[in-house]
Amino acid sequence: MLTIVPAAELHALPLLAALPEEALVLLDDAMWCRFAPGEVLIPVGETKTNIFVLLKGTVAINLKGIRIASRRKGEVVGEQSFIDHLPHSAEVRADEHVTALRLPPQTVEQLKQYPEFVDSMLRTLSGKLREATGDRWERYAEHERLFGEFAAHVGPLVRDALLRTGSKYGEPRHAGVVVLYSDLRGFTKMTAQIADPNDVAATLTAYFDDMVEIVHRHGGWVDKYVGDAIMAVWNFPGLSEVSADSALRAAMQMVRASPRHTLGCAPLRTGIGINRGVVFMGNVGSERKRQFTVIGDAVNRASRFEQKSKTLGDIVCGPDYVTTLDEATKALLTPSDPQEIAGIEEKIVLYTYMEKN
Repeated sequence: MLTIVPAAELHALPLLAALPEEALVLLDDAMWCRFAPGEVLIPVGETKTNIFVLLKGTVAINLKGIRIASRRKGEVVGEQSFIDHLPHSAEVRADEHVTALRLPPQTVEQLKQYPEFVDSMLRTLSGKLREATGDRWERYAEHERLFGEFAAHVGPLVRDALLRTGSKYGEPRHAGVVVLYSDLRGFTKMTAQIADPNDVAATLTAYFDDMVEIVHRHGGWVDKYVGDAIMAVWNFPGLSEVSADSALRAAMQMVRASPRHTLGCAPLRTGIGINRGVVFMGNVGSERKRQFTVIGDAVNRASRFEQKSKTLGDIVCGPDYVTTLDEATKALLTPSDPQEIAGIEEKIVLYTYMEKN
């Protein structure tokens, strides 16, 4: 008979609360046990080891080294293998000093003769399944939110292709891409002269809508906005490669479309830098906020080439990008004198395009 644990405490445990006194007689003091922090209660792969009713402390449920759940005072671990007769798929390990009742298989089989015990076991398992369903829903909702944010950037063609192929869009990888970086000329100074901030927001919204539509139409996708700047990318691993010419064609249309948008009475003007290279691509960030992006020297150079567009022309392309263009497209560009670029030791020749007014 169990004397270490008071009868009132036993009746407070959900698994044992409804049992008649004659069933509680099956419990004895040898079943009371303690575990040190880190000690394993239930190993992976064993069947019908024991059922543990936690009296004090917390245990971790670990699957392949990842904590998937916790169990605390009053809760039960190990009951599922007595229901489905399958080996334990997860490990149960003490988080701290734990005391518990260890119900061995023979005792469990005796207790299963009482409908109240079986009902309590099923209720326990049902509660865990409900909890697991809630966890899966939260993870699925987060995945859908991230994919929804990503799909808003890539456009319907890339989105549908990813869904068809089952590609893991956020998976970290290296990829060869074309990067376009655009920025509005003098926009910050223009905003200082606008009294109503709603006018600035409305102008930027209409401008971004127009620019993103152009990028998508030419097979690219928008990585991010940085103030009034846009960073767009061409090509995605696992999908059909888009012609490098598409980025320049998009840039030309962006330059032509910008003056259709005005702030106050002043038309907007866009400068663009284009580069090609290998980048890191994937979801990055903290647990509170994650974002799909591309990072690398090719991105930095595209931004620096855009800065050169203030003096060289509306669109400035790097040599690594220009070598991938067909001859007819390349003929639209004019080589510059060798230019100094931050982060590049030697001067390099850039290739420019100036839109005719």
